[in-house]
Amino acid sequence: MMKERDIMEYLLHELYIHMEEEGNELDIYRADSFDSFGIMANEQGFVVTTNDGSEYQIFIVKNR
Repeated sequence: MMKERDIMEYLLHELYIHMEEEGNELDIYRADSFDSFGIMANEQGFVVTTNDGSEYQIFIVKNR
């Protein structure tokens, strides 16, 4: 059975691949788990930082 952490790790892996590609359309500078950023949260998730300094928090929440 897939867990929230598994989904988060998969998505982070895909973001890392995309960040290394030439022509990074999303202009992503960094992507790391909440743990790596020191964010205390009950849900799994990660933060995406773009080159202009904008940060986006992505939460992985099981619906059912």
